[in-house]
Amino acid sequence: MKIAVVTSISGGKEKLPFINKIENINYFSFLNKKDFNTALNSGWDPIEIPSSTFYNKFKHRREAKIAKVLLPYLLPNYDVYIWHDPYCELKQELIELIYQSDINKYDVLCFTHRFRKNPSEEIFECLKARKDSFYKLCSYWIELKKRGHTKLPLYELTSFVLFNTPEVRKLSLLWWEDICRFSSRDQLSFPSSVKRSGCKNFILPGYANGIEFRHGESCNMFIPQVRNHFV
Repeated sequence: MKIAVVTSISGGKEKLPFINKIENINYFSFLNKKDFNTALNSGWDPIEIPSSTFYNKFKHRREAKIAKVLLPYLLPNYDVYIWHDPYCELKQELIELIYQSDINKYDVLCFTHRFRKNPSEEIFECLKARKDSFYKLCSYWIELKKRGHTKLPLYELTSFVLFNTPEVRKLSLLWWEDICRFSSRDQLSFPSSVKRSGCKNFILPGYANGIEFRHGESCNMFIPQVRNHFV
């Protein structure tokens, strides 16, 4: 089984953590070419982010999403993809779980969201915090309403696992399509994409929480003193 651990930064606002590599696993960081030395010094194999936009608003957010969303197409020769944001740390227990014989009947392994239950609640929070345009968020809520997907479970995508299956490859394209058509908030469009792709989803125990939030800011998404087994 070939496993790739992947992260991405764009715009130089985040720092890559130094990694303690686990044997027989490859570590890739998608980033702008000017940041390659940072990746190499931290133990990551750097890959340049494909250029995909000329529109500057939220440009770096969209660029970093390319690797997160399209992993089966960017690294097609791997069986398993472990994504985690740059401010997380991978633990051995997650690797052990992936090797369990009964886990490979699933396509996606991820965490439920700690604070919000569904995409409707996520849209409300994004509107309140001005995380994306009012028009895009409202348009996406209307689209989700048409699909009957406003109350699907919400997942916290600080870290997750994908198996390279036909369903996951379909998930990636559906997910990217919604990000391009509507909001660039990937957490928002993931539940509908999982549902439409037919992926079997395994809920990981605990929560996806980072060690420290970027630049030392406080954030209700990550609680440093509460750690799960995996990140």
